[in-house]
Amino acid sequence: MTLTALVTGATSTLGEAFARSLAAREIRLILTGRHEGKLSELSTSIPGVDSFVPCDLAVDLSPVLEHTRHTSIDILVNNAGVSRVAHFHHMPTTDIDEQIQLNILALTRLCRHYLPPMIERGHGRILNVASIAAFHPFPNLSVYAASKAYVLSLSESLAEECNRSGVGVTCLCPGNMATEGQSPDTHLSVPDFLKLDPVVVADTGIESLMSGEIICIPDKVHAAAVAATQHQPRWLMRRLAGIATRLTRST
Repeated sequence: MTLTALVTGATSTLGEAFARSLAAREIRLILTGRHEGKLSELSTSIPGVDSFVPCDLAVDLSPVLEHTRHTSIDILVNNAGVSRVAHFHHMPTTDIDEQIQLNILALTRLCRHYLPPMIERGHGRILNVASIAAFHPFPNLSVYAASKAYVLSLSESLAEECNRSGVGVTCLCPGNMATEGQSPDTHLSVPDFLKLDPVVVADTGIESLMSGEIICIPDKVHAAAVAATQHQPRWLMRRLAGIATRLTRST
């Protein structure tokens, strides 16, 4: 049986990597993203792309829902997301709203739309992309980190609810990646040697999804760091995160 996957945020570096990783597994693809030209390019360069739909999920989900109305989505990759770096009291309300709309509301509604048919069929997979920022507060990334903490909590809850249903839910929590379009307004500055390869992140995420893992931290360094900090006092983690973000913004 040929499986069909819907990949959101497919025009991003990580989204394209997800699409190529799924295509290598001979999974049929439906891609969505904000940039129609890039989607058209991917549809010709990636084998297995069945169709694509340009859509800004932060504004309106209906083009994607209508496009897939008669299609059984076996795999949902909720990759679309946005980050903004700023002190909360300086951040424009439009930036706050966009992060909440895309990172939280759109992802939740897509899960709600595609999960029931998966459960009814007795098979399906959902991969929600969060971040290592989901595990602790991050000053200057306050809304982004909070939104990813929501994604992590929702994914874990859904994974337990779907236990023994044939449907698996995985939350991918990568660190900073070497992606296009990074700027001081959207990402903290970190040394290049600490940035992850999006291709490796995507492959690891898809492998974890297919094997039924619930939380995937795709590299050993970040996994060890998260494990080491889980039992530290929250006040200490807040202070350390504050110091780290101040240093990264000054470089």
